[in-house]
Amino acid sequence: MRSPDLDAYDAVLIGLWLSMLVVQSLADNAKYAYKQIPVDERPTPWIQSGLWALSRHPNYAAEIIMWWILATVAARGIEAPGMFWTAQLAPTFTTLLLYCLTGPMLERKQAEEYGTDARYLAYYRRTPYILPLVPCPVDPFATKKQ
Repeated sequence: MRSPDLDAYDAVLIGLWLSMLVVQSLADNAKYAYKQIPVDERPTPWIQSGLWALSRHPNYAAEIIMWWILATVAARGIEAPGMFWTAQLAPTFTTLLLYCLTGPMLERKQAEEYGTDARYLAYYRRTPYILPLVPCPVDPFATKKQ
């Protein structure tokens, strides 16, 4: 039986969660600030600096990681049979939602808006979708069949 008290491992996880909250906030704030710049004064119509140079959706990356950390902390204190898997539902849902629905919708929108711009294509090729090594499940540049 595990003690309900938090230990050093939990403290590390909570510290990681807080750091992801900062990353998510910084990404959201950077995008907001970028959108406040008049379009004709921006280097590109889309943000591609700071955290946005590391991921096309760094706010999603932080959100996904935060949910998995939270589930890990919760699961460490679960003793009831079957409840461990219940704790995995929220991060699984969030990951699937962002990777397979919301993210691809944004990718398609950006491909439609900027897909003919060589600078966007270069950004698209060099910058991971959400997390490195985990590609977008759809090709946003694929033509729609009618």
